[in-house]
Amino acid sequence: MARERAFSDQQVIEAANALLVEGKNINGTSLRNKIGTGRPSALMSAFKALEDSGEILAPMLPDSTEQTITHQELPPEIAERLSIMLGDVEQLVHQINDHAHYTVEQRLNQAIAEANERAANAAKREAESIQEQDKAFEQLEDALEANADLQEQVKQEHKESSRLNAALNVAQSETKAALDTVSERDERLAEMQKQIASMQKQLNTAESDKAKAQGQVESLNKQLSETGQELKVALSDLSSSQQAQAKSENQVEQLSKQLEEKSEEMSKLNASLKTSEKELGSLQGQVGSLTEQIANQKAANDQLQGKFDEEKAAHIRAESRIENLNSELNKKNESLLETLASLGEAQKLSAKLEGQLMQYQQE
Repeated sequence: MARERAFSDQQVIEAANALLVEGKNINGTSLRNKIGTGRPSALMSAFKALEDSGEILAPMLPDSTEQTITHQELPPEIAERLSIMLGDVEQLVHQINDHAHYTVEQRLNQAIAEANERAANAAKREAESIQEQDKAFEQLEDALEANADLQEQVKQEHKESSRLNAALNVAQSETKAALDTVSERDERLAEMQKQIASMQKQLNTAESDKAKAQGQVESLNKQLSETGQELKVALSDLSSSQQAQAKSENQVEQLSKQLEEKSEEMSKLNASLKTSEKELGSLQGQVGSLTEQIANQKAANDQLQGKFDEEKAAHIRAESRIENLNSELNKKNESLLETLASLGEAQKLSAKLEGQLMQYQQE
């Protein structure tokens, strides 16, 4: 993402006017040194646009064409004296004058050539310095833009990290709630298992009572069968012996009473057995219902365990993503530090070149 222009047209106008007053060349580097910000190429483009629009007037350069040195006429005083002298002296004086002018002209041309050579060397060094400064300023602007991009990317990654942390907190909260729910359901399941154990115990007791009642019924049936056999024997004895009739009748009445008592006891035992069977059926229904509830609870626990595993995996993925983002951020910070180090080296080189340029200008 490119940064906005860091300078205004007014700053460019003021810098250009200041350079004109100082008699210095106007280029991207000199404008950058005056304003203190901006790319040299961008500053020069703005200067040319302002110059084309008439807001900055370009200075007129003096005519640098060389003028030929003409032969100098003698002053009137020398001419008057020469008129007196002999022609040889006049010729000698002309020769001396011409030789003097020639010597001065040669020395002046040599001095001009040396000055031009120094100016050319200074201009060359200045151009190299300007080129190095332009390169350094371009690197500085590139580094600033890269820094802005890195800062924007860091902001985006911080936002992503915050979002992942929020999602992680939500997942941890849901996981904690799920664990609390699982703990509550485990407690309920343990309580239900206790109830089932208690009901199973009651069922075992009822089955034991049923077995005892069945044993008592079998014993009473056996006693009833034995009593019937005894009654048959007694009736046989009654028919065979009339003498023992009264005794037999008494025995028959006693046996009948015993038989009625045994029948009543048998009826009570049958009623108790039916009640036990009803209770056993009710307990078996409760046990089946509790077994179904346990199966449903187990399925729900399996679902919660699956959801917990998924949330744990998402938590691990989020932590891995955060570690990757932190690693990328560290790499980008290292790259930024390297860029800033390169920028510092470029600034040192620019300062060195500026010092050399100032030294050449002083020469």
